[in-house]
Amino acid sequence: SINKISEKKNKNSLLTDKTEYIHFVLLGDSCSGKTCFFERYFKHKFPIDSLGTIGFYKECKMIKYDKYIFKLTCWDTEGVVRFKCLPKRYLNKSNAILLFLDLTSENSLDNINSWIKYIEMHSDCIIYLIGNKIDSCRKISKEQAEQLANSFNIKYFEVSCKSDINISEVISNIILE
Repeated sequence: SINKISEKKNKNSLLTDKTEYIHFVLLGDSCSGKTCFFERYFKHKFPIDSLGTIGFYKECKMIKYDKYIFKLTCWDTEGVVRFKCLPKRYLNKSNAILLFLDLTSENSLDNINSWIKYIEMHSDCIIYLIGNKIDSCRKISKEQAEQLANSFNIKYFEVSCKSDINISEVISNIILE
């Protein structure tokens, strides 16, 4: 069960022969919530004034689940990455891609198709569609987002990075899958 997952502070003492490594990348339009998700999960804070990511940021975290230790490595990317050259090693090495959808922006919904094409050209890993900003003025309904996810046969989660809603559930799902 998800409740069995616990974080550990002493990273070096956790490495065992049962350590599993999970790599995932955050992709999506600028201002869709990638960095807020990254900061909320890895640093337990919500950035008030985020200037946007330039380049890439990496963070690691050790998590224990049953008899296994998982080392999570996450890459936060800038929102205009599809117009630049994202090193393929980030995508090729990934077990999952979290594709962010800003639920307050219809443009974000329109751009998902382009992001999916970009991902499919460079990776064959699991894709999760993450609808962010559920606690803001929505322009995209849950039904619209679920329908879009279903059309690509990918899982859909709704989160609020600001209010810390469903962030851990997304990560737990990646681990369990």
